[in-house]
Amino acid sequence: MGILSARRKALRELVGPGNFDAMSVREIKEAVQHLSLEERAEVAACLHSWSDDAWDEKMKADAASGKLAKLLAQVDADIAQGNLRDMP
Repeated sequence: MGILSARRKALRELVGPGNFDAMSVREIKEAVQHLSLEERAEVAACLHSWSDDAWDEKMKADAASGKLAKLLAQVDADIAQGNLRDMP
């Protein structure tokens, strides 16, 4: 089973059969607000327990090889100059 299939299966188990395919991200966020603290902890543990996927591994390899050095230098310069904004 691929990583995406495993993630989809885990989410399906959390929200129940028949509900997952019809839920939007907004609906999932709203549903989480109604969970108990224990249930929220279970969801958080599920979301944070996934191992890195191929994209994460590629980013790590690119960073280690220096492919991202120019981009990271620009990020550092933007930070030093205060050219930051809050994420939406």
